[in-house]
Amino acid sequence: MNILAVDTSSKFLTIALSSEDKIIAEYSIDSRTTHSEKLMPGIESLLKEANISVDDIDLFVVSKGPGSYTGLRIGVASIKAMAYANDKKIIGISSLENIANNIEYFDGYIIPMIDARNNRVFAGIYKDLKKIREDRAYDLKEFLEDIKKLKGNKLFIGDGARAYEKEIKGELEDDINFASIKSNYPRAASLCELAIKRAQKSEYDGYYDLVPEYLRPSQAERQKLKD
Repeated sequence: MNILAVDTSSKFLTIALSSEDKIIAEYSIDSRTTHSEKLMPGIESLLKEANISVDDIDLFVVSKGPGSYTGLRIGVASIKAMAYANDKKIIGISSLENIANNIEYFDGYIIPMIDARNNRVFAGIYKDLKKIREDRAYDLKEFLEDIKKLKGNKLFIGDGARAYEKEIKGELEDDINFASIKSNYPRAASLCELAIKRAQKSEYDGYYDLVPEYLRPSQAERQKLKD
């Protein structure tokens, strides 16, 4: 099974091709332009270098959010269009789950965080690479108060963990760890790995059902940001 995966949830654009259990090619860049300028040329270049036609792709995979509104719209719309045009399967995967999957093993809680600005984060909680808390938009202080209740080692990962490292250390003194630089960014190769597990269970998405998951703050939270 040939898989094409893309993650456009942040300014870090990443595209990968895999076949069965092997990564064929991966392209990643901290893009200074919009993903609309880089995504399709990047896909075309990767396919050409790997000598694979888009007709040979069996499964299209995309990070569905949370993250950049514009980036998510571009990524989801592009992959849905390619899958639909080629009558192929499609899977959408949480960008937080994708980041958490960068850590193969950790004896404790893996906490992916995406910076949502203004002391807010998109975050989730995973253990043994299984989601134990639904992805949500949080006020940073509120989220860290929740994390204090968890007993055991905690690994913070993602650009939100890097952006608010000082605040995290100030609130949580014990049993905290931070991922290395190379692990903090989404990788399309990780999406391929996650997609294989979903495909084995036939957990595909419908063309019309798959939409970006922006995880907007509640109305009260949005009003608070305005005040």
